Amino acid sequence: WVPKEKQGRLAKSYETVEKENGGKELVLYTGDNLAVRNDMAVPPAYEAGGAGLVSTLDDYSRFAAMLLNEGSLDGVQILKPKTVEFFRSGELLPAQRDSFRNWVGLEGYSYGNLMRVCKNPSRSGMMTRKGEYGWDGWLGAYFANFPEEKMTILMGTQKKDGGTFGLTRKLRNVILSRV
Repeated sequence: WVPKEKQGRLAKSYETVEKENGGKELVLYTGDNLAVRNDMAVPPAYEAGGAGLVSTLDDYSRFAAMLLNEGSLDGVQILKPKTVEFFRSGELLPAQRDSFRNWVGLEGYSYGNLMRVCKNPSRSGMMTRKGEYGWDGWLGAYFANFPEEKMTILMGTQKKDGGTFGLTRKLRNVILSRV
């Protein structure tokens, strides 16, 4: 949850809805997802690594930088390098791998430790590098770390079902075509 005095800092969430005339409209999303209240106004906090995290882009970029720097940020070792290596290993059990293999938008990736990890770039359907890892949230919060390039792509959107579709893929392709 977010205290009342900080509620004004939260970005609003949106969704695309079909209009009667066949068009589409972007409207405020007021629903909840995975037991996370959309307004984040009611304690206690719902804590889950896969949903309901609240942050600023500045703090998120520092987190991504810490992972790229083997667990170190501003001269402070926050995580051991072996821990970061474990995070980006993307090792699933065979049954998990089989069910994950054809997730739309994550072809060519494995998963583990709450991060996607690119194992097979040729299957991904977008420009990427083997070993790229990150997270793509339901509302479109997105980060990708590229260890070889020491580069992070970080996006903050608040659109229901934002994930790794459309705009995210196009921006990734433009950015990676220049690297």
